[in-house]
Amino acid sequence: MTRKLPPLLPLLKVAFVLVLLHRTGAKYEEGHLVTPENWAFLARFCFLSDDGTFEYQIEYDKEYATQNLLLYHDVSRQWPAVYKSNKTCEQKESVLSVAQNQVVNLTELRADSGCVLTTVPPLPKQGNSTTSPSSAAGAGAGGAPRGRKQAPVVRRHILTCHSVRRFRSARERWWFLAISNCNATKGLNLRYRFLMTNGPPGDYWHEHFSADEFYILPTLMFFSICYLLMIVAIVMCTVELRSRQLLHATYKIFVASVTLQALGVMFQSISYIRYALDGVGFPRTRQLGRLLEAGSETTFLLLLLLLAKGFTVTRGRLRVGSSIKLTIFMCLYVVTYVSLFIYEREFFDPGEVLYLFESPAGYGLMALRIVAWWMFVYSTVFTLKHYPEKATFYYPFNLLATLWFVAGPCFIMSANSLIDKWVRESVVYAVLHTIAFLGHLQFLRLAVCRC
Repeated sequence: MTRKLPPLLPLLKVAFVLVLLHRTGAKYEEGHLVTPENWAFLARFCFLSDDGTFEYQIEYDKEYATQNLLLYHDVSRQWPAVYKSNKTCEQKESVLSVAQNQVVNLTELRADSGCVLTTVPPLPKQGNSTTSPSSAAGAGAGGAPRGRKQAPVVRRHILTCHSVRRFRSARERWWFLAISNCNATKGLNLRYRFLMTNGPPGDYWHEHFSADEFYILPTLMFFSICYLLMIVAIVMCTVELRSRQLLHATYKIFVASVTLQALGVMFQSISYIRYALDGVGFPRTRQLGRLLEAGSETTFLLLLLLLAKGFTVTRGRLRVGSSIKLTIFMCLYVVTYVSLFIYEREFFDPGEVLYLFESPAGYGLMALRIVAWWMFVYSTVFTLKHYPEKATFYYPFNLLATLWFVAGPCFIMSANSLIDKWVRESVVYAVLHTIAFLGHLQFLRLAVCRC
């Protein structure tokens, strides 16, 4: 019997094109800051006590002097009290302790700043200065022309600063780096290069990772192995189901979901392995991995909704009305998911949000998951209403699928208030991947039982 599915492939292709939608914060950062403001945020990092090291190289024209490098930590009276507040530049600086080296004056007059003043080769001022034709007629007796004046030269004085700092605190702590010049009339203008580490050179698992990211790479490597083993089991089960002509469309969707998840985990593993070596990694590879995982989640959601509507359980094809409803819902789901990715790309503020699920985009993804769960329960109830004899399958199926839908959002909401900030991202990362893996494993168990 032919089994038709809703036409979702075009939408998935559109989502796949949007691969470069996520910002990644490497711990080796460089850039050119130009702003009319007199205070600006640059970067953040979660440093270990004693092991945390911050190396900076900053260069700017002395006409913008004196700019200050400000080091805020995460206690409520410092960074949360000044960022995106109405305080003046002086008030934002006043919360810092000069005695604890939280203010670095970037001037050659301070030896601890590591700044030296250099003069670059003179450059001609743009444009030539000329005199009127009448003055040109009055050339000297030697015939030397006096109609053109020599262009003035501009000598630029550049401050170049380089130093290394260590962080000592009672615990792992988030540090936020900012630049200020409260007396500035031209704003801020500087080039910077930061290297932020949490271990000695060669410490593969810690050197380039922020303290809240320590366990992400081990988590990814562990699940890469798990999914490789699962794919082996899937291949064996596929051969058996094909020989018995039981290779249904729902099983094929499951295989697609597992494949996307496995590729997503592996691509992210590759990016983080490189990141462990150089502090930069492969940002686009990581973004591709995240998008593949999103595709896996969406595909698995489609699978659960199809089963909830009785596809391959009570009927060989969906009714027209059910197909239309499911297609509309999945289209809205994919469009909303992509919109949240775009929102994250455009509005994610690392100075205000420590990781995705503290942002509006993260809360939107959780809300989307709950809406999908409601759709699943609604479909299951109506299927049971018409096919009560399938209760032995649908009651445990509904329970397990409900856990898959709600476990992630519930855990994230709890984590945002109960888990310390300096380990939160790693823990949430591990739990979400565990939930995804257990969902796939449970469906594979059902397939193996049929084998």
